[in-house]
Amino acid sequence: MPENLNELYSNTNFIITGGALKTLTDFLNARRVQALVVEKVSADTLNVLDADGVAPTSLTLKDNVSELFSSGIVKQSFEIGFANGNNEWPGVVRIRGANWTIYLLLKKSPESPDAFIKELEPCAGLIGLWQTVKTISETEKKLSRLSYMILATKSTLASIFEPMPLQYFASFIADVVKESLFPKSVVILRDDGKNLTVFNGKADVIPSREGFYASQILPPTPIVTKKDSPVEVVLPIAEGDCRLFCLMQWDNLPDEQTMNFLRH
Repeated sequence: MPENLNELYSNTNFIITGGALKTLTDFLNARRVQALVVEKVSADTLNVLDADGVAPTSLTLKDNVSELFSSGIVKQSFEIGFANGNNEWPGVVRIRGANWTIYLLLKKSPESPDAFIKELEPCAGLIGLWQTVKTISETEKKLSRLSYMILATKSTLASIFEPMPLQYFASFIADVVKESLFPKSVVILRDDGKNLTVFNGKADVIPSREGFYASQILPPTPIVTKKDSPVEVVLPIAEGDCRLFCLMQWDNLPDEQTMNFLRH
């Protein structure tokens, strides 16, 4: 019994720490299926996770394969489907969950797509387990960062009402955002009533003081000002005559948990 349990633990740990991907490529290799295994990171961007019988020229692909499938809600732990592709990838398999999507880009469409999908289901289920564990892990990291922010805010609360020097407050906000949300860049801008100037960080371009930047009443929530990479989000911070703007950039649009973090 202990030996069986050890084997069970070893196999389970292997699957949930990334071995599910190897199980999938072993499945493809055993059937001589040439394919790229890619992960959707945005509407038209795919990251290459693995390849079998295919030599990718880049680890990132620009392809709208998502348009081949319906965009309905996933009602199960995972969902698997097939669609006819293009000349380069005649067959495309989509394996997805609520918050993740993986595609198999096939060099040759299977003779019986339904039979191929049926065979592939156990591998897709293991991929689903792996992705679920990854999602839980990422959530734990975000909760840990939230805990850090709350602790940092609590420890400096007294200083804020002394009051905290504005330069120190700006540095504090920038540090919390960097440590909690890992943006590509963080810049704190100050509004002097006529222009916006860099108060903390570095900026290649300073936005003009117009639109919501010039509004008398600032919105209390973050605003997405640029949706193309790099994505730009601005968080207004105002108290009396003091007006600051925390300008953040990411390679991809922040998820809802990140935006909730900024709202609170």
